[in-house]
Amino acid sequence: MRFPVDVGEKYALIALNAATDIKSPQDLGFGFFALPQGFLELPDHWREWLGTTRAKAIERSSLALFIKAKSEHPSVLDEQNQLLMRQAANFYWGLLASDRLSLTGTGTQVTGANSGHGPDVRQVGELDGIVHVPGMLPKTVTEAHLSRATTLALNLQELLAIPGMLRMKLAIRTFLLAVVEHDLGERIHQFVRAVDGLTRVWNGKEFKEKSALLAGPTHQDLCGQLYAVRSSVEHFHHPDSKLDALPPRESQVRAFRNALAAEALARHCLSHLVENRLLWAHFTDDQVEAFWKRPIDEQRQIWGPPLDLTAALADFDPTLVPSS
Repeated sequence: MRFPVDVGEKYALIALNAATDIKSPQDLGFGFFALPQGFLELPDHWREWLGTTRAKAIERSSLALFIKAKSEHPSVLDEQNQLLMRQAANFYWGLLASDRLSLTGTGTQVTGANSGHGPDVRQVGELDGIVHVPGMLPKTVTEAHLSRATTLALNLQELLAIPGMLRMKLAIRTFLLAVVEHDLGERIHQFVRAVDGLTRVWNGKEFKEKSALLAGPTHQDLCGQLYAVRSSVEHFHHPDSKLDALPPRESQVRAFRNALAAEALARHCLSHLVENRLLWAHFTDDQVEAFWKRPIDEQRQIWGPPLDLTAALADFDPTLVPSS
């Protein structure tokens, strides 16, 4: 398949290595496409611009997230290119927020246009590689994941354009920091900070109380553990310094399980908020405190059902956790 950008169009592309069952190009609407391996043939002159190694990496990527639009100024690198790059980044975030998916290695970002001489490259960059914590196997990217990622991307663009959404912007950015973090303690720290974009708490007691809404009352102790790790790391202490002492192997397994729990909680909270437009007015910077002052029954009616952390961690296998 030739590079799918017609004369007078601009594009943004994120090339990824992913386990996917997508066999043919997916037109997801609103200018969004997903292209599996073998359906992205780069123009020959790209090898000169990008270098043979990078061009081959893009061409051989197993999944390309793609967005394009008509342009009045295709020969100029301008704000439209930057907008398309943000939309592609939102698409990528939507994929990460849709599930714990099998994405490996670094991704490549490209933007450019076709001004009449074939698609060109105007800007290129690299994405940090996603880190998968051992203990649970990541999932294959499906058409359903891509469809959900598209909805999340469109909603995210609209949500972040609302005045007074600084906390949400920071929470989204913090989630992206967390998924590329290798250190377990720092990873939990960042995921809990992302959730705190919604909870706005000052201490572990408050976080544990508010987690009853987000993860149900039966998981408050686990959520309290996650905040204790966050607090320890924040103040440069060992991640387990506020947790009960365990034998080394049990402590190791707990750390990996907690990292997976923190990731599941952050993914659920942020994706749930982005998907449900009726929640947005309650989580602006100046309204979030008012939401948490409501009686718990009103909070539940507004927020909806909590995450079932037991189900989210059902596939956790301690034998997959490496020895320290």
